[in-house]
Amino acid sequence: MPYSQVVGQLWNEDQSPPVNLKWINLEGCMYLTKVPDLSRSLQIKHIDLKRCGRLVEIPSYFQHLGKLTYLDLGQCTNLKNLPEMPCNLEFLNLSSTAIEELPSSVWSHEKISHLDIRYCGHFKSLPSNTCKLKLSLGLDYCNSLCEFWELPRDTTQLQLSYSTIKELRNASIESVIGLTAIELHRCESLVSLPTNIWKLKSLKSLNLEDCSNFQNFPEISEVMEYLEFLNLSGTAVKEIPPSIRNLVVLRELDLHNCKNLEVVPDELFCLTSLQVLDLKGTEIKSLPASIKQAAQLSLLFLNNCKSLESLPELPPLLQCLEAEGCTSLKTVSSSSTALAQGWEKYKFSRGLIEKHTFFDCIRLDENARSNIMGDAQLRIMRMATESSKFKEDKIEKASYNSNKESVVGIRCGGNEIPKWFSHRSEGCSIKIELPRDWVSTDFLGFALSLVVSCQEDYYDIWYLISGCKYNFKTSNGESHAVDHLLRHPPPENRLPIGDPHEVWMWWHSSVFEEVVQGAQSPTAFYKLVTELNVDFIVRDDCYGPHLIEKCGICLLYGKDVEKMIKQRAL
Repeated sequence: MPYSQVVGQLWNEDQSPPVNLKWINLEGCMYLTKVPDLSRSLQIKHIDLKRCGRLVEIPSYFQHLGKLTYLDLGQCTNLKNLPEMPCNLEFLNLSSTAIEELPSSVWSHEKISHLDIRYCGHFKSLPSNTCKLKLSLGLDYCNSLCEFWELPRDTTQLQLSYSTIKELRNASIESVIGLTAIELHRCESLVSLPTNIWKLKSLKSLNLEDCSNFQNFPEISEVMEYLEFLNLSGTAVKEIPPSIRNLVVLRELDLHNCKNLEVVPDELFCLTSLQVLDLKGTEIKSLPASIKQAAQLSLLFLNNCKSLESLPELPPLLQCLEAEGCTSLKTVSSSSTALAQGWEKYKFSRGLIEKHTFFDCIRLDENARSNIMGDAQLRIMRMATESSKFKEDKIEKASYNSNKESVVGIRCGGNEIPKWFSHRSEGCSIKIELPRDWVSTDFLGFALSLVVSCQEDYYDIWYLISGCKYNFKTSNGESHAVDHLLRHPPPENRLPIGDPHEVWMWWHSSVFEEVVQGAQSPTAFYKLVTELNVDFIVRDDCYGPHLIEKCGICLLYGKDVEKMIKQRAL
């Protein structure tokens, strides 16, 4: 009888309860205030009372229902007390109830394989008797949970997010040798971790995000051969211990919004497996020069590091660098040597996105801007070289798929198109004459650049500049237009503090992957093209004349790569 309108109780006390009843479903009976009398239904196996929001108690005789294996009380939001449970119970759902504690019989139960007590906001503590449960326990959103003594030995994931727990006890942790993940997201009362946490040799993930009172990260006393993910974001940690080197397989370290963190340890970049480092919103002033040794580092986030003053040479395989709002950043070292020397290790894949952004870095000096622009040329040439090179057979067989487009994008403050762009123009369009053999076998595509003005009334530049249109014209008057969405990395929706001008540079892979209609073959058509017009599209005509101040285009060729690498590798 799920979701029926029964009011009060299902049958009167003077009626005989069904003796042979084995299964009852009263899910969603919101007006049910009492559990039907099942005291003589000793054959019952399955009871579903989920979402019976007016139930306040479960009768004590439930412990004598010896054949009961399934009891669902989830979202019985007024249920405060639970009696002792029968010995054969296997499934018990108490999520989103108002219970404050578990009966000891549940905690010492050996047959329960599913126990859900998540979202129990009044739940205060776990029983202190010996735990015999063989399951993985979730305690997420138990906002009143302050402590526990022992965990089920078979727990593989400890989920305590949004609880008020202050510490993890040594004894309770040591017993759970198969633990692979600890989730302590927003446990704002948590102040420490037990030192023996490093005895958990199977641990793969440790998440302390937004544990705002957590200050002291313990020394890593053991080599951890499985821990890949460590999240300390939003904590009060002041330093990362040098023993971080013992996390030998760490792939991702999240430290964003650690407001007290001022130093990144030099040992961190000895970790050859590190791929993602998030330092957004920290108080670091610099990064160790050893970062260039982080051979696998591909994502580095430094947004809103207001105290960051300099960036050293970065590792060659870094795909994404976000340094937006680094208002003290003055110097950025060139990474051209590392890029040139590590060229052969670059691994291109279809749909690869690379972006390097320096939006609102108002103190960058000219040398820093020059280094960013020079590195941008190398990054663009590298991806263009390693991607499809528009050989004749590839043009013929190409199938357009924008979801698989590969892109390199760089954003930096400035008001000039970089000098390496061979064609430059004022405004939002550019026309160039193409050389006779421009679409040769080593042609790699077009690099594009814009100087945009981020004035106060241009509230969302990324939205306004929607893309560009290539219009190819042949000597006999035939033409073909290719519309292309702008896939340059979007800025944050905020206004710059300093100079409102910004330079965008990017390359994308799919200009030639659209079949030219009406031509015998795409290759034959492009060989006849002598003129190219590129118009950058602004959604609102009111902003068009002012938003894009300058634009540029550069034809890329494979023959230029070797020369460039030699120059930069010196």
